[in-house]
Amino acid sequence: MNIQFYVVPSQIINDSIIFDEQESKHISQVLRKSIADIIYVTNGVGGRFTAEISHIGKQQVQAKILSQEFQNKSNTCISVALASLHKRDRLEWALEKAVELGVDIFYLFEAENSEFPRWKADRLQQIMLSAAKQSKRCWFPRLVIKKHIADVVVDYTHTMKNSSFSMYVAHEEASTEWETIGLGNDESRLYFVGPEGGFSNSEIEQFSNQSVRSFILGYGNDAQILRSETAVVSLLAKHY
Repeated sequence: MNIQFYVVPSQIINDSIIFDEQESKHISQVLRKSIADIIYVTNGVGGRFTAEISHIGKQQVQAKILSQEFQNKSNTCISVALASLHKRDRLEWALEKAVELGVDIFYLFEAENSEFPRWKADRLQQIMLSAAKQSKRCWFPRLVIKKHIADVVVDYTHTMKNSSFSMYVAHEEASTEWETIGLGNDESRLYFVGPEGGFSNSEIEQFSNQSVRSFILGYGNDAQILRSETAVVSLLAKHY
């Protein structure tokens, strides 16, 4: 399997790639790559490079770019806003799978029924980076942490100000079914998913006041109630 490595754009100088200490150790010590080996690299903003290892040091690996290509970014942006979950492993699993399924922006916020956050932002960033590399994405997603629902709406609205978009919230008492909404292939979307206890009545009212449409996953009275992390995967899988 061809593993894809990651560098920020500033680590590419002319036709050379300079890896940071973490990626360098992965290349030289974990995978035991050698000078002249061919590797594949992305800068996370559309660039994909084929390179040849030219230097292996104790803390730094360098490679020479042999060829490069640019992958255009989709005009539509599929995003998820997940309320903070009590169990850290479930939140981390949801984030990992969301990245693998192509999420563009992953918001994390506190709902009324969220318990005290048990996650660390730097760990979540690392999980996101690892999942993006594993799935060989050229455009890496954003992790955005906000305090409240309103903060998420403001940030997303500003981000999408030049695009057509809609916002939705998955809610077990909604009357609109998913099939009524459809995929909306020409518009960007943000899906809100609640915590274990669901959204409160006041939050549902707040969503309505901010033009966030409620829907239910499934079909009317036969719809099953999904765990928060399962709902995230189910929604994104429909767009995959």
